[in-house]
Amino acid sequence: MKVYLFILVFFSTSLVAAEDLCQAEKEKYCAPFTSPVEQTNCLVLNREQLSPQCLQELQRLNQIVKETGSRSGGLASFGGITGGLGLVPPKKTILTAEGLSAWQGNPVVMNQGRASLTSPVWTSGEKSFTSSLSASTVKINERVIAPDGDKVGELHRVELGGNYSRMSDTKGLLGVRGSLGSAGDKLFHSSRDFIFSASAYYAPPEQEKDSHWIYTLSIFNNNGFANYIPLPGFIYLYKTETFTGMFGLPFLSMQWTPVKPWLLSFSFFITNLKSSISYSLSDSSILSLGFSINQQVFLREDREENRDRLFLNDKRIYLGYRQILSQALNLEIQGGQSFDRSLREGRRFNDTEWRRDLGRSYYASLAANFSF
Repeated sequence: MKVYLFILVFFSTSLVAAEDLCQAEKEKYCAPFTSPVEQTNCLVLNREQLSPQCLQELQRLNQIVKETGSRSGGLASFGGITGGLGLVPPKKTILTAEGLSAWQGNPVVMNQGRASLTSPVWTSGEKSFTSSLSASTVKINERVIAPDGDKVGELHRVELGGNYSRMSDTKGLLGVRGSLGSAGDKLFHSSRDFIFSASAYYAPPEQEKDSHWIYTLSIFNNNGFANYIPLPGFIYLYKTETFTGMFGLPFLSMQWTPVKPWLLSFSFFITNLKSSISYSLSDSSILSLGFSINQQVFLREDREENRDRLFLNDKRIYLGYRQILSQALNLEIQGGQSFDRSLREGRRFNDTEWRRDLGRSYYASLAANFSF
């Protein structure tokens, strides 16, 4: 139940016809606030007084935000592919940072780090613009020799993005978002090293009581299945008192709280998968056991074919612990084993023309989320 869940509060406010399990708490504790962001922040501050149903609803929405976050190390997340999940702009600047270290590599030791910054630029009536900056790095201690003899030791990513949204005359939500950057072993070395994503989305004003639709159109150039092709898509949200499901093209995310304090989570997107079982030790601390399949995509400068992509893959089984230290600061510690690690290069994510196995390793990571 992190503070940054308010980037998805569009799904739990009067803008959505889906059932609001926190309506009574909003009326009791948050009546002075009218915007979705302010109401959600108010609920977080009063979490000790919330009903079990409302707490579970916030936790499920938070988990969806977490699970549909970036799968490629940058701004092109599940939501980026299908139109963007940040439908209501944050009123605070959000800084996230994560570091991962894999030691005792067999045969490769690997360290990774990433950081992102999201900040509101301006809001005028029912219009708003938000900017985002993302950067990440991967360092492979044993340099990997590519097919052309080039050595792969460090991979980097930098992206700058923006999200514009406005309410239509019929109270539907319209928006566009995009990002531009570079990802590879030599950042911004030439024009063919640039990466971009662009998408538009529309949420109709009238929806069913327990479901909601969003329609999207997206194009991007740094993935393993459909580069430079406009992709129509959708997001369908379905909610009950114990279940929140987000189904889209081409992803899904499901969060189920069969009984407090348990939360079952599953998210899938072609090359990435994450599942976990979480237990809330308290309203501010969560223990999780999980399994994930991860892929990051880069553009190697010396690649022979312009359409080739470099794919960094691994699978993880882990134990994690999240702690809400304050309204502004959250920490997450994770440890486990990274295995079936590999580098591949080709046009698609499953190409096997060239593959270098990177073995397995134990790892530990620390992530922080700060809003101000």
